[in-house]
Amino acid sequence: MANNHVEQIITQAIKSKREVRFTYDKPGDFAKGLREGYPHALYYTKTTGKTKVDVYQTGGDTTNRTTIPGWKPFDVEYIRTIDIIDETFTIQQGYNSNSARYINSIVKL
Repeated sequence: MANNHVEQIITQAIKSKREVRFTYDKPGDFAKGLREGYPHALYYTKTTGKTKVDVYQTGGDTTNRTTIPGWKPFDVEYIRTIDIIDETFTIQQGYNSNSARYINSIVKL
């Protein structure tokens, strides 16, 4: 799946505040399965220029160093499949739309 298509789906999900379900396959990450969560911001990183999405992950696979539910940044280039779920969400605690990390945002809540 082209990253452009993934970005379009993420953008639609953020604008409509709808949950996403996606598969993530980042090299070196042993948890390569399905994830679910609430996307809040799609942006380019200041340091590397990579496209990331900050998701409040509610379910699915995770590494042993992180907990669910919780905030996770995902590299868009490693999202293999993605679907919007009918479930809507509210902005989650800990989200700061004015954070410096979103200076190059594509879309954010």
